[in-house]
Amino acid sequence: MIVLVPFTRSEFEEFLQRNIRHFARERVEAGDWTRREALRLSTRAHRSLLPQGLRTPSHQLRALVDARSGLRVGETWYQVRRIGSSKELWVYWIGIREDQRRKGYGLAALRRLEEEARRRSVKRIALHVFGPNLGARALYAKAGFQVLEEQLGKAVRPLPPSLSGRRRPPQERNRPKARRRVRS
Repeated sequence: MIVLVPFTRSEFEEFLQRNIRHFARERVEAGDWTRREALRLSTRAHRSLLPQGLRTPSHQLRALVDARSGLRVGETWYQVRRIGSSKELWVYWIGIREDQRRKGYGLAALRRLEEEARRRSVKRIALHVFGPNLGARALYAKAGFQVLEEQLGKAVRPLPPSLSGRRRPPQERNRPKARRRVRS
């Protein structure tokens, strides 16, 4: 069984820095951001979601602790929010420590969040997962999550100027073409 334990201030700061780096990396891998801008954009996104840090209203940042051993096995960040006339528990983050994966903690954590949702009269738990994260997708399917919507993308490589139909820049247009010398 998993227990949700509130973060201390120092745990929150460590989590925030780790999560900012992780989210930046995922956005770069997804092709959404460049490496150069990723940390800045990720920091901005986190600061906008958590403007008051650990005290941001309706946001819950919790350690996932094994009730039997007291071992901290992971972390979660969620928010109960209104969607129309109903409430939704939105999971911003759920992560199990690498050395504790494949031991049932991920599924137990999702079950614990489901109990939390039920306790708060929430109708649905929702989250986002990047397509290439097959392990997480399999876990969510096992826990009964279904795809609500799908966003697809394909990288488009630019054509070289010679095939794009673009004219040469003016400075190149007026240059004389190289002439071939023929020896007799």
